[in-house]
Amino acid sequence: MKNIDLPFPAIELKSTLDFIDGLTFTPVKTKYISNGWSAISIQGYGNKTDDLLKPNVLGSKVENDELVKTDLYHNEHLKPIVEIINQIPSDTERIRLMKLSPKTTIRKHTDKVDKDFVKEKIVRIHVPLKSSDDVIYYFWNKGNKSSYTLPTKKYYYLDVRLPHSVENKSDEEGISLVVDVFVNEKIKDLIYA
Repeated sequence: MKNIDLPFPAIELKSTLDFIDGLTFTPVKTKYISNGWSAISIQGYGNKTDDLLKPNVLGSKVENDELVKTDLYHNEHLKPIVEIINQIPSDTERIRLMKLSPKTTIRKHTDKVDKDFVKEKIVRIHVPLKSSDDVIYYFWNKGNKSSYTLPTKKYYYLDVRLPHSVENKSDEEGISLVVDVFVNEKIKDLIYA
């Protein structure tokens, strides 16, 4: 887990979060949580907001291998989200809004099923939009467990090849912008410096 030194745009997020609250999130299908984790695609391998999967990952039947922006990317209410994305000095792969319900835990896992992470072709950046000190991220590195809270309006690199979990102990949902980006020299300088 690393805080990335990128300037957060001077934007107001309340109306954007109010708009996001009215959207229909799609449950994330995984064995690490049965209910309470959901997402919306802003950019991915399908043109619908519920097209969350990636070709050749977890038995996905996605046939499109080209990245597509969903209608949300161009929605007036999400202009602040696009501004946040545009601060990242790299081309983007999948871009999703992810929601974790109150009193919910995503159990310990890795994202090594996506070989692009393993090959360091892409890395994942989290931008918490709605969070609290009761949303806790856990990481295990060489057997050592660390815990983190992620204040909003910052960029974080999460090495999802390492075992990790998330626990929302609060009474409110947590919402993060999750951006998978292609590794280039600027990204290497930011995350490995």
